[in-house]
Amino acid sequence: KVVFDCPPVSAVSAPLMIAAATDGIIFVSKFNKIRRAHARKAVQRVQDAGINIVGVCINDLDFEDLERSLRRISLSTSPLLV
Repeated sequence: KVVFDCPPVSAVSAPLMIAAATDGIIFVSKFNKIRRAHARKAVQRVQDAGINIVGVCINDLDFEDLERSLRRISLSTSPLLV
């Protein structure tokens, strides 16, 4: 397996061109750093390009305030990205 680290799909089109030549992507997002609407738009761009999302990685989780962060996720009534 080969992993390509690319810039955000919202910034430039190159990641979509690279992703189109792969089996799929892992969508990576910083926790509490991107608005849900922006993440949805990025996911929609990827899906519109016919690219398979095989996983999601949320990074920069604030471990000092993990309980509040997890409560916020669990109380969400809609999926994080879809």
